[in-house]
Amino acid sequence: QFELLVRPLMLKLMGCSEPIADLRLPMGSEYSRRKSARKSFIPVTISGGKVYPVEYHGSAHIHSYVFADGITSIDIGKEKLETGELVDVRQI
Repeated sequence: QFELLVRPLMLKLMGCSEPIADLRLPMGSEYSRRKSARKSFIPVTISGGKVYPVEYHGSAHIHSYVFADGITSIDIGKEKLETGELVDVRQI
């Protein structure tokens, strides 16, 4: 939540006019979910130029972000990210 809400505000208050660019990388493995009614943010690691989801079971599993290099998202209505699919990653 810091990366999505607080960091952009702090950068704006500091006078930064350009947002920090996200990376666009391929998924190194498949990611799927059962419920797709909401947009989800997923912690990921980056290895060998590919993105791999970190085991994450929702907001109560916040400690999984310790192992993450970044965050990607999966849109409403989408249940799966395929291996090789390009995703936007915000580094943390």
